[in-house]
Amino acid sequence: MLAHEFTPQRDAKLRYPCFVQPKLDGVRMLVSWTSRASFSMESRNGTSFDHLLPIFTTDLTALKKSLPASVSSLDGELYIHGEPFQDIVSMVRNRSVPDTAKDLQYHVYDLIDEDRAMSFKERTELLRSAFRSTKGCRRVKEVAVKEVGSRQAIEVALDEAEHDGYEGIMIRASTGTYELGKRSSNLLKYKRFSTDEFTIVSYREATGRDRGTPIFECATPSGALFSARPVGTLAARARLFDTASEQVGKAMTVKFQGLSRSGIPRFPVALGVRDYE
Repeated sequence: MLAHEFTPQRDAKLRYPCFVQPKLDGVRMLVSWTSRASFSMESRNGTSFDHLLPIFTTDLTALKKSLPASVSSLDGELYIHGEPFQDIVSMVRNRSVPDTAKDLQYHVYDLIDEDRAMSFKERTELLRSAFRSTKGCRRVKEVAVKEVGSRQAIEVALDEAEHDGYEGIMIRASTGTYELGKRSSNLLKYKRFSTDEFTIVSYREATGRDRGTPIFECATPSGALFSARPVGTLAARARLFDTASEQVGKAMTVKFQGLSRSGIPRFPVALGVRDYE
């Protein structure tokens, strides 16, 4: 299930009370299992993350025992709070599972029931109960959920999330069912900046103190070009420069503050290529 942006139009249709969760900037992952309790881990586009199973199997096995048989999957993100997004990506991609990947956590914010008839309120109560019943989960974590009853309370929740180092919040309809594989009005993302994907058409080397790091040239849907520097430490961006040519033609996720009159993102920052999802 994918989110829509929280817009004034969707705000007007929102029914209270609803639920909010901090918005994570990690790698989306679905965990599914069979009756034999064997787990599979994959991105929303089907990329296997099973090489990470040794890190999470113990916690997942314990958590599954506290969930009803009708639950078939968990939905969440591979995440380390405060860790740069590109560093998390590197940990996930490395199939040799480096020592740094052992700090990865799976933050669960939803579950999938077999007939997908449960409301989010019912699903989150199941998750909360399961985590309370499962002792010692170190790698698998429950994402905090808060019920809010007004538009003002949503703004307060956003302020709190930003203060705690999150990029925004997710707003969930209390009665919303889980809609697999589609963008749903039951799930809204709210942050004070925009993100979108733009095709990388070329890159160049930065100058000065950033020499040896890339600047990506991206294109809007209308063909207008703009430059975006990647986030991350100097060392991380230098590693990115080594593979920059491989990124041309792919979709770069860019963070920006609105569009210019010509439709070009203002103050763009390249967050990363999500081809692993």
